[in-house]
Amino acid sequence: MTSHVKLTAVRNYTFKDVTLKENLFQKLFKKENVKEYEIRVVNGEEDVAEAFWTYSFALDLRQLMDESGLGVDWPKMLPVQDDMTYTDPMEEEDKEWFGSFPDPAWCHTKLQEAADVEEKAAVHSEEMLKAFRWLKDHWGNGYQIYANTGDLFDYYGDDELD
Repeated sequence: MTSHVKLTAVRNYTFKDVTLKENLFQKLFKKENVKEYEIRVVNGEEDVAEAFWTYSFALDLRQLMDESGLGVDWPKMLPVQDDMTYTDPMEEEDKEWFGSFPDPAWCHTKLQEAADVEEKAAVHSEEMLKAFRWLKDHWGNGYQIYANTGDLFDYYGDDELD
């Protein structure tokens, strides 16, 4: 079984508070519900895109970025989470993490300024060139991108291990 890294690119979104209302029991015992948020995307067809890379390919891309002078900036440019799906309800900490993504224009500029990165991607493989262009195009069009590595540890095909 090959592990994959899922990239999600999203733009034109807002957070909506979807915290459940307190019930009588919670009011009596002064227990509050955990705050939860959902991301609302203006147009899911146009404002969300996904890509899937094998884990080894993602490591090769990371190496390419290091060789192109983006070693320090790359982790800031492409935040990684081990199990984050933008469609799932988020707690405050997840919302803050999602809200801390870098400005896509900054990421796009960093790619353009990197030393011969597109040429190095082309020399590596057609797949690497496509991945580079996918990132560049999406950052250039205002998408914030993050990587989800959740299935790296999903050895048995489900999320719950006893």
